[in-house]
Amino acid sequence: MESVMATLKLHFDNESYDVYVRKEEYCNGGTALVAQDAYDHSPFCTLSVWIDESAELPKAQCYLKTWSENEGFLEQLEEEGIVRDLGHRIVNNFGCEAVLVEILI
Repeated sequence: MESVMATLKLHFDNESYDVYVRKEEYCNGGTALVAQDAYDHSPFCTLSVWIDESAELPKAQCYLKTWSENEGFLEQLEEEGIVRDLGHRIVNNFGCEAVLVEILI
């Protein structure tokens, strides 16, 4: 899958970070969204989460991780026009909620 990028300033832990958001593919199928540091291109975080249903989704959809270090990123990605919440949620074995999004970049 071709890597598509958008530039974003993510706010985390009272700090702001300039990142590139990249659309990639998980090795076992499905689309992944990852963020890289905009200055040195090092990994910043994985925005999406792979679950069994991920491999069956259209290429323009993925499940977004919304817990732990990714808390608040869904809202930031929506505000920047990078994703759109499709209203479907899946709760994993640990009680954490993944949100189905359409990737707009």
